[in-house]
Amino acid sequence: MIPAAGKGGQPNSLTHPLAYLISSQCEHPDLALALIDKVTDYGPNTRHAIASTHLGILKGQTEYKFYKDSRLLSEALYMLAYTTFLPNNPYWGSYSTITYEALAATVGGDFTPQEAVEFVVDELQRELGDNVIIR
Repeated sequence: MIPAAGKGGQPNSLTHPLAYLISSQCEHPDLALALIDKVTDYGPNTRHAIASTHLGILKGQTEYKFYKDSRLLSEALYMLAYTTFLPNNPYWGSYSTITYEALAATVGGDFTPQEAVEFVVDELQRELGDNVIIR
């Protein structure tokens, strides 16, 4: 988990939600729905979670034998109480990349914390313009 940002705060973890949609132009919506039903079933999702070390997407998966037998996944379940979603915003990629670059440069000794903040502000304003508000 990501440590708390400040004393007394809570740690967090991030996930990105998935949404399965069927277009109104779909020639076979019943078939598409059946496929969605299959790929969101406990079995395939649990096998995927175990093979990729991802928490399951369905709460009921946590009771599935193979999920419970995975020490890593079963012991990481408490993290779900601290999980938030990545922003569903078209500018998230730029924000994420810029802040990561600043953090990496700070950890690597190339930036002081103040230089990292200035870098983030400058880059976000340059890249996102009116789509970001910095206070």
